[in-house]
Amino acid sequence: GGEAPRRHSFPRVDSPKSSPRTPSAATQIWKVGRVYQVIPGRLGWATFRNRAHRFQNRKSNVEFFLTDLQDQYAPLCRECGPVDIGVVQAYCKALKPLLEQRQGKGTLLVHSVPDSSESRTNAVFLLAAYLMLIEGRSAEEAWSPFSGITPSPFSPYREASF
Repeated sequence: GGEAPRRHSFPRVDSPKSSPRTPSAATQIWKVGRVYQVIPGRLGWATFRNRAHRFQNRKSNVEFFLTDLQDQYAPLCRECGPVDIGVVQAYCKALKPLLEQRQGKGTLLVHSVPDSSESRTNAVFLLAAYLMLIEGRSAEEAWSPFSGITPSPFSPYREASF
């Protein structure tokens, strides 16, 4: 018989001491369609049920971008990620110029994510990886924008081996 895959979840991390580059880990209620800021005033993420729902929530200083990179995972069993390092590199390489082009223009760039817990989880993994690899944030600083969202909209990663 097969053993059920082990489940892992993101640990809750206390917010590091506040600094100008670290968003607060204040509690935010989870809601589909709400924009959650990752880099205040520059980068956010949101989940939308469909394209029409995304455009109903559009504001003039907000630009949405779509990618399927958060869904580029080839499962070995029933796990949903995390995505591999090549996907992380492609995401960082695509996101950096998008943010640079909007620097100082007052535009919030929002990663629009499909409404599934697996897509949300991998998108947040990619956003946190960007914060660490490109913005030079610590793991705690990278997790801080997501740690206060309640109830957690993220799926725990499963161990693929048995």
